[in-house]
Formats: sequence, C-alpha cells, structure tokens
Amino acid sequence: MILLKEITTPSVFYAEAENLLIEAFPPEERRPLEQQRQYTDHNTQFQAQVIICDFDFAGILNTWNLGDVTYVEHLAIKKELRGLGLASQALSKLKLRGKPIILEVEPATDETTRKRIQFYEKNGFRSEPVIYEQPSYGEGLPAIAMRIMTCGTISDLNGTIRKLKKTVYGVDE
Repeated sequence: MILLKEITTPSVFYAEAENLLIEAFPPEERRPLEQQRQYTDHNTQFQAQVIICDFDFAGILNTWNLGDVTYVEHLAIKKELRGLGLASQALSKLKLRGKPIILEVEPATDETTRKRIQFYEKNGFRSEPVIYEQPSYGEGLPAIAMRIMTCGTISDLNGTIRKLKKTVYGVDE
C-alpha cells in the first residue's frame, strides 16, 4: 500500500524527488530545475507529490489541476522498486479523486515506449487520435512529438489540450 504526499522544496523528500526527476526524464521532458522549484512552492495549479511505500520514498507523481481534468506531468518510480505495482497504485489513488486524467507519452518506437503505453492501457488509459506536439520546456529545448492518453471522459479534448499547453507550457494556440 502506498501514500501520495504533496511536497514543497523544504520537504525531507524533495531532494530525492528532484534527483528522480532528473534520472527518469531527459531535459527536453522536464522544466529547468529552478522553475520546477518555483512551481512546487508557489503555483497553486501544480502539485508535486511523492509516492511513499513503507514510510520510504518510492517515486514521484507531478500533476496539474486543469479545472475539470487532471494532467499527469511526471510519474516515475525508483529503479529498484519498479515492477512492484507502485505506479499503478499511484494512478488508482489519483483516479479516486474523480476527475478525468490526461497525459503525454512518447509514441511506440521501441520496446521501452511500447511497454510504457501498455502500462497506461492496463491502467485504464486510451490513446487519443490527435496529432500532438509537446511544447518546449524552455529556450534551446525542442518540442517533442507525443501521444495523448486519457482516462475518463473528457468532453472537449481539443479545449483541454489548449488549456494544458497554456497552463503548463505557457503556449497560446
């Protein structure tokens, strides 16, 4: 059984969370660390959470409140704890909040990306038939072709994607 705990930068778990973010996501899939810290402490729509298992740090789940939809920005489990179902448990807890969920995932181009998509499908997500490019996280970083996956009913997917891009990446379309 796991616990999701919201954190801020003074948290005893913050350094581990930041290190896992760096380890699990390349620079083009995460914002600069100073901005990450600023959002963690001051952006009310952003929620940095740690996944706690047996009282120890096990992973991260960073989400955004987009009103009637939750956006999962980052989900990662420590390497030595992967395969134990902790990420599935974290998603189950997130689903209990009652909002539809949207996330971005790399297209299936190799075994790792195929497994990632299968993981989300196993957890109730479906790929949406939209062409999507994740905006850049910052100057000098590229935009990335991604797939959108959702869990639950999102009545206006295109509107939600516009809101996601504006809220998370600061991009108006």
